[in-house]
Amino acid sequence: MTVSLYSVAVPPMLQILSATSGLLTKARAFCAEQGVAEAELAEIRLAPDMWPFSWQVRACTTYSAIAVQALESGLHAPDFCDVPADFDVLDGMVSDAIAVLRGVS
Repeated sequence: MTVSLYSVAVPPMLQILSATSGLLTKARAFCAEQGVAEAELAEIRLAPDMWPFSWQVRACTTYSAIAVQALESGLHAPDFCDVPADFDVLDGMVSDAIAVLRGVS
């Protein structure tokens, strides 16, 4: 039985990105219900030595769609600039990553 890199990588990445999108939806609802600023929640860390939530989202996109693009091009140039603490931007990053992965065959 032959196993492709696509079959072991892309479907799980899509599942993780879909779950990340769901987390952003729930986080946005929480902020609206509790009167918490989205930027404040985007900077929360589950533990002091962890990246904030916004960087966790960035990691999901970097280690999925950007990694696949690097495999295709032979170049990996991750973006280490600050991640905006804006749920619209984060949601856009996830949506873009999903679109990239859906375009891979």
